[in-house]
Amino acid sequence: KSGVPYASVNLRTFKGVYSHDDGGASSTAEAATLQLEYKYLSKLTGEVDYWEKAEKVMEVLDNNGAKDGLVPIYVYAQTGTFRGDNIRLGSRGDSYYEYLIKQYLQTNEPIYKDMWNEALNGVRKHLITYSEPSGFTVLGERQGGLNGILTPKMDHLVCFMPGTIALAATGALSEAEAKKSGEW
Repeated sequence: KSGVPYASVNLRTFKGVYSHDDGGASSTAEAATLQLEYKYLSKLTGEVDYWEKAEKVMEVLDNNGAKDGLVPIYVYAQTGTFRGDNIRLGSRGDSYYEYLIKQYLQTNEPIYKDMWNEALNGVRKHLITYSEPSGFTVLGERQGGLNGILTPKMDHLVCFMPGTIALAATGALSEAEAKKSGEW
């Protein structure tokens, strides 16, 4: 009903199925991971339905009270409200953040550049910590939300972030072209 997809689909009945785990909520990353493909499919077919479905998911997530651009890793498909407070860039959160700048680069819709910039500032403000004793940068987790403690845990799925930041910084141009463009 909300526009957020269910965690699974029963291919026999063609009906959405609540997650059997996670309190019935869908993963925020999974709900926000097909936007590029759906928008491109709309462009190729001329059918706006795919675009509208992709936009609806992003609208629901954006209107759901993100704090400093950061969102919890679960969302209920029925209501479109977030489940819990767990915020992380790794599993269940990764694609949401990665696709913000990619949607902007694909569509040139300023809302996605704004959402990316807000999320990146939120990452800087709330998720960066450093390992001890080496001092390596770690993009941690806030399992209890932004008011909870910062856990210096960084799973392998967070590895998308440096490349995504580079993609945003260059505007998807080569480094040399980006430096010439004036956007660098």
